[in-house]
Amino acid sequence: MLFYMEDFALPTDTFYRLPEEKRERLVCAIYQELSRVPVTEMSINRIVHQAGISRGSFYQYFTDRDDLVDFLIGDFLNRIQAFTAAEAASCTDCFVLMRRIIREIRRFGDLPENRAFAANLLSHIRSGWSLRSGCIHKTHIGQAVMVDWYDRYFDRAALNADTDETFSLILELLFTVFRSAVAELYAPNVDADRVIDRFDRKLEILQRGMLRAAGR
Repeated sequence: MLFYMEDFALPTDTFYRLPEEKRERLVCAIYQELSRVPVTEMSINRIVHQAGISRGSFYQYFTDRDDLVDFLIGDFLNRIQAFTAAEAASCTDCFVLMRRIIREIRRFGDLPENRAFAANLLSHIRSGWSLRSGCIHKTHIGQAVMVDWYDRYFDRAALNADTDETFSLILELLFTVFRSAVAELYAPNVDADRVIDRFDRKLEILQRGMLRAAGR
């Protein structure tokens, strides 16, 4: 797991009891809406019209727009987490796995609709503002979760980390590079190939260290 999302709101049980076809139609309508406009301009009316449901039905599934946004963030991050878990089964190197993840995120954005959706959602996450109250939305990276992610898939002994603090700092550096690359991939008019190349080079620098060996 690469992210820790605090205080996520979930859809109601009614949402999960919907027939699969109807639930997928609603989720598709929600994704389409966010691919067209930023979070602050999302229209419940357009969503329900596209999904072919009543406005009253919508509020049986989501309390309000903030709950809907929380669901979207959670769903997006769960997709990354599922890919991570699947790839980790055949990968023994954290750096290789990170390269695979960033390329999967890049492939997701190859479709214009996906790219617009992710850009709008990530913009909302970066803004840190709750639609409901204007207070800072509690979205952050949990150090314990990052440690758990690494320990679940890899061996700490492979890293040059003699203390828990050093280990945590290494993961913090890795995640900073990863998060920066994701943000760049969904920036306007970006050269995705260049972003991926820069990401790979940054990982290489972290892997081998920044100082030349003595005598070279």
